[in-house]
Amino acid sequence: MDAVSIAALWSRLLDGASVRPDDDFFFDLDGNSLLAASIVSELSVSTGLPVELRDLYLAPTPREFASYLDHLNRRLGEYRTTLAAAFDLGVVADALAELGASAADALLPAEVTLAYGDGDGSRVALLRQARGNGACTRLPMQGGDVLIRRGGTVLRFDCDSDTAGVRILVTDHPTG
Repeated sequence: MDAVSIAALWSRLLDGASVRPDDDFFFDLDGNSLLAASIVSELSVSTGLPVELRDLYLAPTPREFASYLDHLNRRLGEYRTTLAAAFDLGVVADALAELGASAADALLPAEVTLAYGDGDGSRVALLRQARGNGACTRLPMQGGDVLIRRGGTVLRFDCDSDTAGVRILVTDHPTG
């Protein structure tokens, strides 16, 4: 989707207000969180990409968002190609750090479940909880463990397989 198409979508959701490709959703267009959620939902449906609300904050103009959508589509394709050979939890952790919880979830097979702490909810909600609100970073593997750092916390990702399928376990990893 190009910047002009995104601007047209925003214009429609902003009751026909004029939107140019370089207008900032929040500063120039007086956007708010409810409109942002509508935009993200519409873009997710129209593009088929796992777009998140945080993406609009990181790419607040139609031009920046179009560029982000291209990047997201390309990176998901690359991650999917890597995973086609064999499931690799490290690839999912990379996607979580780079692209966010919805993108990481989009890479997981439907039968995979997720457990994080006492968290209960959807895989995306648990991945968002694991990722945290800010940036997270994939750390080099230590003894086969897939690790990410968010803030002062390091989390360990591990797979557990049984007759019910594959379960990804996310736990605090001791630092020290």
